[in-house]
Amino acid sequence: MTVLGAAERKVLEAVSAAVPEWYGPSARLLPGAGVQPRPWSVHLLPTVEAGGSLIPLVVKVPLWDQAADLAAALAAGPQPSTRTEFETLRRIEEMVEGRAGLAAVRAVGYLPDVNALVTEQLAGTPLRRLRRGREAALRGTGAWLRAFHDEIGAAAMHPVTEAHLAGLLEGTAPPEAAPGSLHAAAAEARREATGLRDAGVRQAVLHGDLGPSNVLVDPAGRVAVLDPNLGPGPVEADLAKLAVTLRTTRARLLAGTGGSGRAEAALLAGYGPVDREVLRICSRVATLRRWIEVEAGASGWR
Repeated sequence: MTVLGAAERKVLEAVSAAVPEWYGPSARLLPGAGVQPRPWSVHLLPTVEAGGSLIPLVVKVPLWDQAADLAAALAAGPQPSTRTEFETLRRIEEMVEGRAGLAAVRAVGYLPDVNALVTEQLAGTPLRRLRRGREAALRGTGAWLRAFHDEIGAAAMHPVTEAHLAGLLEGTAPPEAAPGSLHAAAAEARREATGLRDAGVRQAVLHGDLGPSNVLVDPAGRVAVLDPNLGPGPVEADLAKLAVTLRTTRARLLAGTGGSGRAEAALLAGYGPVDREVLRICSRVATLRRWIEVEAGASGWR
């Protein structure tokens, strides 16, 4: 059984106090909970007993540079970005309603005293572990993402500003210890990306963290996309990030600058028309960022 610290217990006490409001006066939070530390959040996994049913929850408390552990995050108090994420999840539930093949997690509540976002666990298989029906799942992911960009991200044509370029190129500066080939690739990717300045590009509020771990296929074959990071940028940046992340090994990264061909084709078939030149540039930038991450893990850069 997981031993909970004071910070974890404080979060669960807040959840327990809210459970009767969410699920009815006889509902209760069962003792104990799993803990899943993530790079930018801590997830607690308690269970609610309500009406004879057991309902597994995910309680997410975000972390950031100034709050590197759960205790520091709780001391910092409520964060507007967490409330925004909760409101976005509610809108996603509305977005998928009536759309065949699409699903969403149920957003249960936001607890400002502990800055916690509470959802029900959605049963399913992450895309990264899916062995059958992968291309169908990627088409569904494309359809989900198109709906998200259009209905929640307010996709529209806008000129690319310096701020947009800074966001697109974030995380693409290799450390000094990186090989010359990586520095050369970074310079070329940045040169191409800056060519978008002032160009009219379809932009939206993006998911921002679209990877195989954040795509879930439920037992009915419906696709849900989890944990939106919510930042502005070209819509093609979301597509490029997922396609490139599917190239996980160093050897495959070095083999080219795009995503996996069949996977990308399935994703785009579900999404619909995109600007292929913008997609190419976003794919190059996403490949560079992924290359830096993979090399850093292999070489131990600081």
